[in-house]
Parts: sequence; C-alpha cells; structure tokens
Amino acid sequence: MTYGAPYEGGSREPVRPRMTMRVYRVSRGSGAVTEELGRVSVMADDRLAPMMSGQFPPCRCPLHRLSADAAGHA
Repeated sequence: MTYGAPYEGGSREPVRPRMTMRVYRVSRGSGAVTEELGRVSVMADDRLAPMMSGQFPPCRCPLHRLSADAAGHA
C-alpha cells in the first residue's frame, strides 16, 4: 500500500487512484482496437482542497469561446 503525506494529527491517508484511463491503439479504417498500450492512473488522497476557480469560461473550446465572446469576455 502506498501512503500519502501526513495531514492534521500526523497520520497518513492511503493514496488511491481517482481516475484510471486505459490507452489503446485503434485502426483508422474500422476503429477496432489493435493494441493495448497500458493504463494511466491519477493518484490522490482523500484530503484534496476544493478547487476555487473563478475562471470563466472554464475552457476555450468553440462552445465556451462563443458564449464568452457574446458575454464580452476576452
């Protein structure tokens, strides 16, 4: 078992994956899986600080970029 950094009280919380992605190679023509390339795990303990972001729009994808431009944001 892997342990994270100490927090209040000095004990340690176990670190565990919050998200696991499987990575595959697929064929262009049919989209069939041709090779499994492995897994990527994002590790985190239970003591994550809440995300305090006032960023608007949350991204610059076409959907949010259009709504930001209409609202007068850069």
